[in-house]
Amino acid sequence: MNPNASAVALLLLAATAASAPSNSPTSPPTMPDKIVEKDWVYQNAGNGTAIAYTNNDSGSTLGVICIAAQNCSVYLKTATACEDGAKYPVLVNADSGAVSASLTCENIASASEKKNFVFVFDDFSTILSTIMKDQSIGVALPLASGQFRVTRFSLTGSNETLAAVNRTIKPAVKAVSNTDQTL
Repeated sequence: MNPNASAVALLLLAATAASAPSNSPTSPPTMPDKIVEKDWVYQNAGNGTAIAYTNNDSGSTLGVICIAAQNCSVYLKTATACEDGAKYPVLVNADSGAVSASLTCENIASASEKKNFVFVFDDFSTILSTIMKDQSIGVALPLASGQFRVTRFSLTGSNETLAAVNRTIKPAVKAVSNTDQTL
């Protein structure tokens, strides 16, 4: 199982149960629990975990989830079935052009569910860059029948919600101590 994909699975489950953000000196600045910015939503799941996502008219979701500055993933949730741990090639098309990418399927089902799949993009930086610079994005997923399922999303509001995610996960600056320390 991909370590980043595993983290996303756990984070998506944790995000459904919002917890209060901590205000201790080593915690990130307190952010609102939820912000809606145009077509995108920011959600603070607490403990430095944050999500920015959008839904399309078909109920599919495209989002970015972060637990810390070095542990972020772009994910896609659709009605398309997949095999847990399997990799799938996709074509991502946006205003700036098309790029091929790969997804890893992860089952994020809770104990009471049998299956709940999400796709995690394997190349975080390329997809994040596309989300931040374009106005819309489409992802073409191959189906077993030889057809493709294309999911399209508006990126209007993504930069604002991603900035909120960044503020949530940004490590707090530690105050300079005037005491002796052993390092």
